[in-house]
Amino acid sequence: TPEEVKMSIHYTFERWTRLQNLSYKFGKEKASVTEYEKVTLINLHLNGNLFLLSTDPGADYMDIISKVNSIITDFQN
Repeated sequence: TPEEVKMSIHYTFERWTRLQNLSYKFGKEKASVTEYEKVTLINLHLNGNLFLLSTDPGADYMDIISKVNSIITDFQN
């Protein structure tokens, strides 16, 4: 539902904001993946923006992340 999507985005943004406090130690977060039974959520951090994707469980999320990053890089050039 639209309300559930809003909640998911809100929680993702909260988590991302909290982890920014550790960026001095780990560097900037580039991507995160959360696997649930019914969906896999992929969060990409591109140019200070949060890009959210959802996939079916078992999807090759590393391939998805690589392809999205490639598309973004091509678009910026």
